[in-house]
Amino acid sequence: MGGRHLLRRMVSSVASLSFLMLDLLRQVRAAWWLEWPHESLAAWTRGTLLLRKTGNANRRENEFTTKEPPRAARLLIIRTGHLGDILHTIPFAQAVKRQRPDVRVELLAGPWSEKLAKRFDCFDEVISYAPDFAQFHRGDRRGVLPFRQQVAFLRALSGRGYYAAVATSPVHLSDQILLRAASAAVTVGTCGGLGEFPLSGFDCRRAFDSRMREAGWVSSFLADLGLAVEPAPLTFPITEAERNRAATFLGPLPPPRVVIAPGAGWPGKCWPVDRFAMLADLLVEKKRAAVVVIGAGEEKKLAAGMIAQMKNSALNLAGQTSLGESAAVIAASQLFIGNDSAPLHLAAAVGTPTLAMFGPTRVSKWAPPGARNRVLQHEGMCDGCIYWHCNAACRHDNRCMKAIGVEAAFETASALLDYSSP
Repeated sequence: MGGRHLLRRMVSSVASLSFLMLDLLRQVRAAWWLEWPHESLAAWTRGTLLLRKTGNANRRENEFTTKEPPRAARLLIIRTGHLGDILHTIPFAQAVKRQRPDVRVELLAGPWSEKLAKRFDCFDEVISYAPDFAQFHRGDRRGVLPFRQQVAFLRALSGRGYYAAVATSPVHLSDQILLRAASAAVTVGTCGGLGEFPLSGFDCRRAFDSRMREAGWVSSFLADLGLAVEPAPLTFPITEAERNRAATFLGPLPPPRVVIAPGAGWPGKCWPVDRFAMLADLLVEKKRAAVVVIGAGEEKKLAAGMIAQMKNSALNLAGQTSLGESAAVIAASQLFIGNDSAPLHLAAAVGTPTLAMFGPTRVSKWAPPGARNRVLQHEGMCDGCIYWHCNAACRHDNRCMKAIGVEAAFETASALLDYSSP
């Protein structure tokens, strides 16, 4: 009888746990309904289990009467997006270190951003972690830890004694997990997540502002740490070796040099490659420009396809340069042309004039500011595109990007070249 009773209790416990998991999955689906169709059920289930594993054991009540960090406090910045996200977060971290050099600033970033983050001395440590969601790893799960190791990582994170945890992007389930695990005395950033899994300590979150320039938005949270809000220009350090390597790549190409990056993290943000080719030909023929095409390793085919459609020659560096070398090539050129992508933000950071083709993303949020940076966009033509997710498809046959004409692009590029000429 005792064995049967134990078996019934086990079956009842499993049924109760399954019911709780299903209920929690429904809540997760309601909270992240936009992203839900673009991730596997397995990914959402693993994430939900990790959220449960963070528990409440490490929940800390607010121990401080002021938001300003105490002496030698530890600050965690959570930014698991890609290169543009990191570049727009750097000014915030730099301001913290300028105003409070005693504060230990740590960045938790995806392995795809680790090398970039380590170029900046504003981080005392860069912690590499790949969320198990395609939105972040973009189909390459090699950096994702096995489930048990993820649990161990989160438990170790909770023991680091953070004063504040900062997450300024729209909160994804993975951010909710990391914020819970950090168990900081102060939570700074954007609203979101599940109400029944509250964050620890003093809550300094507010609604995400989709119209405020990203670097300024992130830096605005300095005030929530009791620090002064500072201007937030993008920066990128280039080594002498990288400049020399860029000079070798560029060789005898005379100015004006125009760098074109035809790719982006989401196909719906890409201007048609044949139009890049036509624009490049016009710049060669009418402005005597030397055209250089850049891109990541996975964009080599895209770059080759663009050059194949040109009537004139161009230097193809796609997949041949490191991040720093790409920045050096852009810095040694008179104009950058591309989509809303990491190379655009690199160009802004090194001070090269830019022409950006924008579709579904907000110009006010992501476009470089200033007269030396121009944007072409046909607003009001896109509705409902999930442009931040690699698995989402454009709902409108890329019509917002196709609406940008070659002649308008050439006129704008010509004006920028004339503006940047000595």
